[in-house]
Amino acid sequence: MLRINPNLWPPAGWQFTHSGIHFSAPDRAQLVAQVARHYALHSIAGDASADIEAQLCADNEQLCRESDTPVRGSAQAHNVDETLTQRRLAWLDSTYQLVLGERKSPGVFVNQDEADRRSRICKECPQNVADPSGCTACVASSGAMRTQIVNASKLRGIRSGPCHLSGVDLPVAARVSVNTSDSFPLPAHCWRKPQ
Repeated sequence: MLRINPNLWPPAGWQFTHSGIHFSAPDRAQLVAQVARHYALHSIAGDASADIEAQLCADNEQLCRESDTPVRGSAQAHNVDETLTQRRLAWLDSTYQLVLGERKSPGVFVNQDEADRRSRICKECPQNVADPSGCTACVASSGAMRTQIVNASKLRGIRSGPCHLSGVDLPVAARVSVNTSDSFPLPAHCWRKPQ
């Protein structure tokens, strides 16, 4: 049986149609609950969860896999440093929350000259690692959060990987006002190191 990769979201959202009735919910669990209630109310035989999976996979085959195979694109399948990926996503999430709350404040982003200076330092740093090529959902989430935080057109001059030491997303960190950090053994040339 095909199942949706649990790390991915159907492009049109969580939707299901049965006998001309359209169901929509903000997440999979709520959609299954709606359809299960409908099935029970109208004495419809069937497994709501399996029916939803079947319909969504028929419409979005690229998001699905056989239920007994590993999740395509998962970090485990590619043996990548999950800790670095998790640290980067956690940093992006906290930065996203900060920027959403303070976007109107003039101090959220640094000026372009400072961003370019930071980018030049990061570009030469050996701790600037290539983007982990594991979990496709994690890579997509990183990209989506990055463009929500900083206009994509301003993300130039630096490859899109994280800092191996601190786990920050370098293209975003170079443009967002962040506090310096002494909690990591940062190289002497790092702009995040306290002066």
